[in-house]
Amino acid sequence: MSEARHKLCLMPYVCPECFPDAWLKRVVREHATADKCDLCRVSGPRIAAPIESVVEHIKAWMSGSFTESIPVPWREGEPATWHPGTTWSTDELLWDLLGLDVRDRPKLLSALVDALGRERRWALADPAVFPEHERLRLNWAKFCWRIKHESRFFLLSDARERIALEELGRRCLTFGLIRTLPAGTRLIRARQQWHRAWTTPSDLGPPPGELAIQSNRMSPPGISLFYAADDEETALDEMRQPGTYALAEFEILKPTPVLDLTRVPLVPSFFDPASRESRSSIVFLAQFAEEISRPIERDDRIHLEYIPTQVMTEYFRREFRDVRLLGIRYASAQRAGEVCTALFAGATAVVGGHPGEEEPDVRWLRLIRRWERRR
Repeated sequence: MSEARHKLCLMPYVCPECFPDAWLKRVVREHATADKCDLCRVSGPRIAAPIESVVEHIKAWMSGSFTESIPVPWREGEPATWHPGTTWSTDELLWDLLGLDVRDRPKLLSALVDALGRERRWALADPAVFPEHERLRLNWAKFCWRIKHESRFFLLSDARERIALEELGRRCLTFGLIRTLPAGTRLIRARQQWHRAWTTPSDLGPPPGELAIQSNRMSPPGISLFYAADDEETALDEMRQPGTYALAEFEILKPTPVLDLTRVPLVPSFFDPASRESRSSIVFLAQFAEEISRPIERDDRIHLEYIPTQVMTEYFRREFRDVRLLGIRYASAQRAGEVCTALFAGATAVVGGHPGEEEPDVRWLRLIRRWERRR
């Protein structure tokens, strides 16, 4: 029966292992009647369900959020069409809006698209109500464009323009992204050696402001931050250029509250009833954390592309009122699964480093050891 349906290009039977989504796996198990999966060919007693049952579940969860779009003519007498930018194809619906990205499973994707309607287009059930994560992403995109191309130094003086940063801050608190690195935490810095060896705490720590001439991910020229990684290989890979490097292990001497963008929860299933309210916020945070960590080519546009993250860093350093943060942790752009840290620490934060005002807690980073590697 199943094989015949497949050959006739009717809807196939699928098993739970075809789906990456735990909630859709459950739907398959609840409706399983066949002994063979048409997609992966696995056999067993009552392991496969008709894909129509999965699609009916998907449609039920879409209700109230998305609906099939009906084309209408732009003008009387013209052929009906969809308004550009307001509808999605069925495959876009699956991976962009429902978070069911099965592009690496082409048989399943094709079967789902056929079952939902390959030629259909989909729209918001209420065009006036954006999903929360789309609204947040739109606000952030507007902020990035404004900060790059319209107004930079006085933008945040307008309360309306602070909304993207303030909403980001609230969600970081809600989902537990504020954590404290304990005293004794160790981080690795790498500095390329040119004409002489870097050996002292002053050499190996962050430069003084007048020497911080490069635009970085979290800091503009003239603002010195302590950039480091959790391990030696990540510190080297973040440098990207070949050469001989001085590596230094530093110890944090006091509890250090940081914004940890590596702790964004996994995006829950669209079909998980317990996560219906929180999912949009997590989607936004995941998109934001990914954007912070993406590689940026070091060309003439590097200064422009770094501006939004530099302003975001300044907000969390100076304007975030809930916790006095001392750094940001983010995923390495060069090594998947590894972590980098930007501490709000300049040259005078290092014990034995550059001279500065001797105030309590000013010196809170200590050089532990130094070695060399060629990359």
